[in-house]
Amino acid sequence: MKSKHLLFLVCVILSFILSGCNEKIECIIVSPYADEVFPRNEHIEVVIKASTDKGFIRQVVLTVDDEIVKSFTTTPYELRIPAYTLPSGERILHAVAYSSGGYEASDVILFTIKE
Repeated sequence: MKSKHLLFLVCVILSFILSGCNEKIECIIVSPYADEVFPRNEHIEVVIKASTDKGFIRQVVLTVDDEIVKSFTTTPYELRIPAYTLPSGERILHAVAYSSGGYEASDVILFTIKE
């Protein structure tokens, strides 16, 4: 459990450091909300907002617990995940956007699948 929180903190710090680049790139997990709880019979509606002020977003990679769930190369950056396909307990959702200029931005949230 502590390693998940450490990973979350590292990702937040990296996002902060990378935001100081010449190119402004943004990656935000709009849905689900942080700490949201999902029963196993529901779906998780994932919505990611990614943008840059120069060039274009080349790719958005979505992972759950460090496993790639989807790699997007076009908008919309949306995915519906059946909760029953994930293990019960706290999960880490991580989205990384890569720009055509070689920059990246990311966002991380924790959510829970309850039995």
